[in-house]
Amino acid sequence: MKEDLKLINKGRWRGYSGYNRNMNGSNIVKVENLKKSYEMGRTSVEVLKGIDFSLSLGEFVMVVGPSGSGKSTLLHLVAGLDRPTEGKISVLGKSLGEMPDRQISFLRNQKIGFIFQFYHLLPELTAYENVALPLLVYSSEKRVKGHRKIEDMFDMIGLNNRSMHRPQELSGGEQQRLAIARALVHDPEILLADEPTGNLDTANGNAILDLLDQIRKKNHLSILMVTHNPDFLKRADRVLYLKDGKIQA
Repeated sequence: MKEDLKLINKGRWRGYSGYNRNMNGSNIVKVENLKKSYEMGRTSVEVLKGIDFSLSLGEFVMVVGPSGSGKSTLLHLVAGLDRPTEGKISVLGKSLGEMPDRQISFLRNQKIGFIFQFYHLLPELTAYENVALPLLVYSSEKRVKGHRKIEDMFDMIGLNNRSMHRPQELSGGEQQRLAIARALVHDPEILLADEPTGNLDTANGNAILDLLDQIRKKNHLSILMVTHNPDFLKRADRVLYLKDGKIQA
């Protein structure tokens, strides 16, 4: 465990040395013939039925489709939170199917940010402590640098005067901005967002998208985002329409 962390902190964890986040046009996520089924008693429910797509460096891709079409399942698979039934997922040139769970966890902590629809903030922690959670597995030196960055994150999301408040003392829009800061504090290269504006009004939803787009352009961040709001689609570089477990034309 400690040895793996040392390799990560030195940038030599296998599969990621030499990756340049400024390489224009690089496919940093590639999904091939992705299938996912769940066993429900004696019945097998096929959620994804052969998905193919890629996500390029700095690209903002939105995923839309009716409820139950597999949008959230797709995000969880790309994040390595679940394993596919069939198919291949490559992240930063490495196949998730060839990696043990521990390495996928390290990958998630180092390279992927995930924004959940329902925030998943810990109520007993302050706003600051919630944002700092992803830094706990880092070396002491890297944690110090991360904590310095948290101050900038709170300024960027407009909550620098709320850092000692607990989640229940914040509005829905403030909690979502806090969840974004937590997903980005470790400087990921891929951001996966599962309806990050689903619980917000139009004004707060647009403010969240403005913030994501600002961060994307500044950090060359690649974003794969699920949404139900058709008004947001014009902000995307590309839209994937998912229906009946497949991407439609």
